[in-house]
Amino acid sequence: MTVDTLKPLAHNIHLLGAVLGDTICRFEGEKLFLRIEKIRRLSQKARLGSKPAQHEIEHVLEGLTHDEKYKVAKAFTEFLRLANLSEQVHRIRRRHDYSKAGSKPQRGSPKDTFARLLKSGISKKDIKKALADIQIELVLTAHPTEAMMPQAIRAYRNLAECLLKLDSAEYTDTDRALFRQEIESVITHLWLSGVVRERKPTPLDEARYGLELTERILWRAVPHFHYQMNTAYKSTIGDMSDLFPRPIRFASWMGGDRDGHPGVTSATTKEALLETSHAVTARYLEALADLRNIYVFDHDARGKKMRDGCQGKLSLMEESLRAFRRDLPKGRAAYSRLQFLTQLYDLQKFLARNKAEALGRDALQELIWRVRVFGLCFLKLDMRQSSDMHDAAIAALLGKEYLEMPEAQRLKALTKALKTRGGFKAPQRLPKAAAEVIKTLRVYNELPHDFFGPYIISMAEQPSHVFGVQFLMQAAGVKPQVNICPLFETPESLAAAKNVMTQLYAMPLYRRHAGSWQEIMVGYSDSAKRGGYLNSAWEIYQLQTNLIRLGKKNGIRTTFFHGRGGSVARGGGPVETALLALPRPHESHRIRITEQGEQINAKFGLPEVAERTMELYLSGFLEAILSKGVKAPAAWGQVMDRLGASSAAAFRKAVYETPDFMAHYQQLTPTNELSLMKIGSRPGKRKSDGNLDSLRAIPWVFGWTQSRTLLPAWLGIADAIDAEIKAGNLKTLQGMYKRWPFFQSALDLIEMVLAKADPEVTRYYSATLVEPRLQYLTDEYLNRLQQTKNAVLKVTGRKKILEEMPVLQRSIRLRSPYVDVLNILQVHLLKEYRALKNPPAALAKTLALTIGGISAGMRNTG
Repeated sequence: MTVDTLKPLAHNIHLLGAVLGDTICRFEGEKLFLRIEKIRRLSQKARLGSKPAQHEIEHVLEGLTHDEKYKVAKAFTEFLRLANLSEQVHRIRRRHDYSKAGSKPQRGSPKDTFARLLKSGISKKDIKKALADIQIELVLTAHPTEAMMPQAIRAYRNLAECLLKLDSAEYTDTDRALFRQEIESVITHLWLSGVVRERKPTPLDEARYGLELTERILWRAVPHFHYQMNTAYKSTIGDMSDLFPRPIRFASWMGGDRDGHPGVTSATTKEALLETSHAVTARYLEALADLRNIYVFDHDARGKKMRDGCQGKLSLMEESLRAFRRDLPKGRAAYSRLQFLTQLYDLQKFLARNKAEALGRDALQELIWRVRVFGLCFLKLDMRQSSDMHDAAIAALLGKEYLEMPEAQRLKALTKALKTRGGFKAPQRLPKAAAEVIKTLRVYNELPHDFFGPYIISMAEQPSHVFGVQFLMQAAGVKPQVNICPLFETPESLAAAKNVMTQLYAMPLYRRHAGSWQEIMVGYSDSAKRGGYLNSAWEIYQLQTNLIRLGKKNGIRTTFFHGRGGSVARGGGPVETALLALPRPHESHRIRITEQGEQINAKFGLPEVAERTMELYLSGFLEAILSKGVKAPAAWGQVMDRLGASSAAAFRKAVYETPDFMAHYQQLTPTNELSLMKIGSRPGKRKSDGNLDSLRAIPWVFGWTQSRTLLPAWLGIADAIDAEIKAGNLKTLQGMYKRWPFFQSALDLIEMVLAKADPEVTRYYSATLVEPRLQYLTDEYLNRLQQTKNAVLKVTGRKKILEEMPVLQRSIRLRSPYVDVLNILQVHLLKEYRALKNPPAALAKTLALTIGGISAGMRNTG
């Protein structure tokens, strides 16, 4: 008999939906509840094609007061969020099913990964070496695409725990009644609490959110991930007593990302690090206190020896940690992660020597794993600043003429300054912005070196943008050797990157600073915004290949830092797919990847979901660096060159060379109204000139997602594929899709976006919000959307979009009627909001809520 694995998911959604309905009825009255139910049923009919049902929804919504509209928006938003939560819980449920005796290991789990690698012919020795070398660093950023407030995120975590407990057979009927009661309590609280922020979060608010996630979730997930990995290794490969893998690590930009953000200062960065360090060392002291209670022995000679040995070692660690906490704000902290680990391993060895190695497992081993991953700061902090701010600071130090110098002259001036006898020192008095750059760099001297990730340079387009930071570090008196990481993100900087790095590697002063490793960050957002998704993906793929070769030629190993967003248009998508699409072979076993906005909660919001995310990263990267992959024939590269160029040309013609484009975009989407949500501390634009180039990539993608058009991810692709098909290359494209992970990944992600795009919703936005003279652009985009679907299906050989992804199909079907209502409501609110000179606060609040609700329904918005 076939088991319906989706039945528990449907049950959870029904349960939470019923409790939500009861809550609405209790607090808002039966009349409003019945209206909401009527709208829900009508939306389901409208989704099946009933035009009268849609007109009836509009009629019902128009008859509501602003307060009632807010409550309708809140009801549909809450349902979508509860559906998201149910899906997260179901992922955990399926994970439990795979762990049952006799079940096959879950795809991407450590046991499955090790077994598949061995079966493919990779030796145990190679797997062992790779596992020892791998460094995957996941960098949490505060990019503003998370619409939920922190208190709501905490409430949904509580709901998840209740649902998982209801699954368990170990609880009594009384227990289960209490869990249901708690579910009612949490949903009541969610309904009665605000869901729209009254103010924007500060950079420190964002840093504290990252800290809370780490304390509540990662603290629990990390040791369990290591336990699963170690157990799987022992069962498939063998002993790992001499292997101490630390494949997954964590870092943050929260409190360190000052690119275009005047609110992030040197004081912000230092305070964020002090708070995270204080939190993790407090956790360690609690863990040591727990070990004290474990290591209590008999009062005989053996017991005394064991007690004195264990308690003495614990006392030494506690004293060291307390001294570290006391001295850290004063810049005198002497204790380190390595010293702490040495003491912990010494305790473990002491127990083993006394035949009590069993006591060195469990709590002690979990603490060791945590210290290995979190160190003494919980989350390493990257610093990021834009190259124009560095140029201004250098000009303040070397003279204003620096800004007018050609590149070669800049490099000579920097070299001369770096060779100043005794080192160039910044003067006491500097302009405010330049002084802040210097103060920021001096933070490196005030806290332990391993508290910091790289120093990242945004908009790095020439060698002086990188070499100049080396000079600024000398001028600031920075003592540690800081990893300087250029970020190549615009089409111009991606094109110049190889030349920039070639020149830097040829400079002895820079080579000496860089050493044998060079970290390079590649940004997907800006290049995709300027030339479309497919061209951006291909440019970055080629760039990585070229920079690996360049580094190898110069004796330097290259580490890539991927600045990926949640949406496909910003480099997002499934983890394992993205990793398998990387260029191979890899010279480096290190990689860094950003996790942004709503993706942080989606991937790390619950301990077992976080554990699964870590497994997928490990599986995907291990396979990427160990499997031979497919050597793409030169002809495939030539096809991709043409696809990239054709899609970029079509994208730029539609976006940058169409005079009406910006007016149409601003009318069709709520991009100008996104600021009502107050979801991030950073400004949405680099400049307030209304120009598309000034608009950050996040609101650019976010806006198109609201109208369900998702244009940035697919525009230009049909033009490129159709041109290749007309040239007789369909079989070549089909072969590329079947055998080349890079191309397969790109098309699969585009297909996922095409499934979420909804032409009827876009047409509805256009008919209501876009002036008649611009309607032709809507027709053009929707025609191109259909052409893109047809083109992708020809290459994949499938008959319909998502034919082989039934779970995703079902998820979209479930959400669509609820998102549709929010879309209809948003359109009417936008029309009213834009018609008023001074829109009332209630209208703005409801409009902001619809933006958040649609975001919840679409899942990956920015």
